[in-house]
Amino acid sequence: MKQKQHTIDVVFILSLFCVFTISCLAVLFFGSHIYQKTIQESQYTFQTRTTLNYIHEKMLQNQEKDHIDVIYQDDLDILVLNDKQSKTYIYYDDHYLKEVTLAHDQEFQKNYGNNLLKIRQLDIEKVYDQVIKVEVKGTDGYQYQLFVHVI
Repeated sequence: MKQKQHTIDVVFILSLFCVFTISCLAVLFFGSHIYQKTIQESQYTFQTRTTLNYIHEKMLQNQEKDHIDVIYQDDLDILVLNDKQSKTYIYYDDHYLKEVTLAHDQEFQKNYGNNLLKIRQLDIEKVYDQVIKVEVKGTDGYQYQLFVHVI
C-alpha cells in the first residue's frame, strides 16, 4: 500500500513540474514576441517622426524671406534652404532621406546626397505661397504630415 502511494506522489510531483515548465516556456515565448513587436514599432515611429522633426528644424533655422523653396528636379521633390554661404538640398531618393550642402555656384546632382534615414516616401510641396507641406511615409507604411508656415 505504501509503495502505491509513493508512486502516485512521484507522478503528481513530476506532472506538476511539467506543467510549471511548459507555462514558463509559454510566457517566455509570448514575452519575446511582444518585445520584438514593440521594438519594431518603435523603430518605425523613430524613422518617420525623426524625419519630420529634422526637416522642421532645418526649416526653422532658415526662417528668413526667400531662404526656403521647393523645387522639382530629376523627378524629385527637393526642399532648398538658402543661407549666405551655401544651399542645402533635402530630398528622398533610393529609399532614404538625403541631404547635401553645396556652394551657390555648384550644380545639384542627386547622387551627391548623404543618406540620413531610411523611409519609404517623401513628398514636399508648396500648398500656398507661405505654407509648405511635408508628407513622410515610413517603412511601416504609415503616413505623417507636417505643415510649416514660412516667412
